[in-house]
Amino acid sequence: TDNIKIEMEENEKENVSKNFLLQSVINDIEDLKVVGKSCKICPYYYTKSISNSCEVVVLSYNYLTDRECRRSIEEYIDDSILVFDEAHNLIKVLEEASTFSIDFKHLEKGREELTNIKDQIIAGKHTTVDALTKNEGILQLEQLMDRIKIRICEYIKTESKTKILPGEKIFELFECNNGQMDYIAESLLQMIGETKLKSYLEKFFVIFIQLRKLFTFNDKVFSNFNVYFDDWSIHLICLDSSIQFQNILGLKPRCILLASGTLTPFENMEKQLKYSFDLKFASVPDLTSWRKRFNV
Repeated sequence: TDNIKIEMEENEKENVSKNFLLQSVINDIEDLKVVGKSCKICPYYYTKSISNSCEVVVLSYNYLTDRECRRSIEEYIDDSILVFDEAHNLIKVLEEASTFSIDFKHLEKGREELTNIKDQIIAGKHTTVDALTKNEGILQLEQLMDRIKIRICEYIKTESKTKILPGEKIFELFECNNGQMDYIAESLLQMIGETKLKSYLEKFFVIFIQLRKLFTFNDKVFSNFNVYFDDWSIHLICLDSSIQFQNILGLKPRCILLASGTLTPFENMEKQLKYSFDLKFASVPDLTSWRKRFNV
């Protein structure tokens, strides 16, 4: 049948491209372009699909530091060796991964999107609505966004643009102790995900959920943040790189190696990451003892 023929053709393409990629010592962008054209596949998604078959995978930092990117690779990290090259940049990248900015005008548009979703629920266009209709969940989300809008607007009007506020203001602004919103907000994000459309509302509740999880993990966490306003935007600046580093450790890698020519004194790095490394080398180590230590 036609279906069997199509399936055989797809399998043949997969075998050809997979063999080419795995047999090559290093595949550069031109190699991947050849494979993509000859097999009519997307080089990016295909190389991503076979990454679990590779011994060495080169990634940018954000695949480990960004919450959404990390989800796509976390199954590969367990018992892997993570090497952060140019690790003197790591602290800044980790801090930026927990830094958020919200534009007040975007917040208003997100509020309008929430009203539209409510209208669609009433019209019966969404089926996964249990959490949003139970206990008037959608109404609670609307009220939450309205309260946050009012607080942010008040701060923007009254606080100096150059004034840096303590991170504890995040707790007050976003009601981070409001645990009953977690499941409702997660359900809303699931519904938005089903539409496969990026929205202002999605961005807001992704930030809200992350702030809630940070608070749940450590109710003193916001003491490591600063808050400031710029025109009609609010910026939540993270000053603690250990927050995201703990998330990476939670993926259970076998070990983590930091490599850089400018890490000394290394004690400062350990202090900021709030983590003590077993071995530290200030020069090229004895590779024989290194391999023996890490069983490689």
